[in-house]
Amino acid sequence: VALVGIVFALGVLKLDKVVFSMLAGVGVAGLALGFAFRDLASNFISGIMLATSAPFRIGDVIQIGSLQGSVAEIRLRDTLIKNFSGQDILVPNKEFMTSQIQNYSTNGKRKIVINFGVDYSDNLEDVSKEITQKLIKIDGLLESEGVSVNYSGFGDSAINIETLFWIKYPGSSYADIKNKAMLEIKRIIDDGKFNVPYPIQTLKIENPTNKES
Repeated sequence: VALVGIVFALGVLKLDKVVFSMLAGVGVAGLALGFAFRDLASNFISGIMLATSAPFRIGDVIQIGSLQGSVAEIRLRDTLIKNFSGQDILVPNKEFMTSQIQNYSTNGKRKIVINFGVDYSDNLEDVSKEITQKLIKIDGLLESEGVSVNYSGFGDSAINIETLFWIKYPGSSYADIKNKAMLEIKRIIDDGKFNVPYPIQTLKIENPTNKES
């Protein structure tokens, strides 16, 4: 009733058009401000959702897109990630709502995969046995998960092998244990247990027949 009375009074005073023009201007300004602060509001709301859902915590090792590192600080507008090069990266919180996140700290373990090839003349069962016996002794490797040696395919000059195992993570150095595993595999190769062939190409050259004119 009061609102109708005010509108009626403005009509009598012939100020209704002026007021409506001012309200329209305020609406346009509000719309412009809404677009200007859209990202800020989106990051703020995303920060609240991160705090409540807690997909990761401070100290967790995560990966979002191509960025991988440990969570150093979670704030309302952005999250501080320290990558493995020692750099601090600020990620807007809305990125965590629209991107895929890998949290390597949730399950307490992480998989390491090493791919290489062996010669077609090698005995695959002996290769699997040698690799398993050597790698299972590496410190930090989860013996309960074991070592898996899979034959992934037939290459042009080698049989492709995928070796995988699990480590405690966080708590163990991913790069350090992977390096140790690769060194053990290299020692097996150097001892002549199996061969890693180089890619070979066969060229066939045909000599054209000379024709007498």
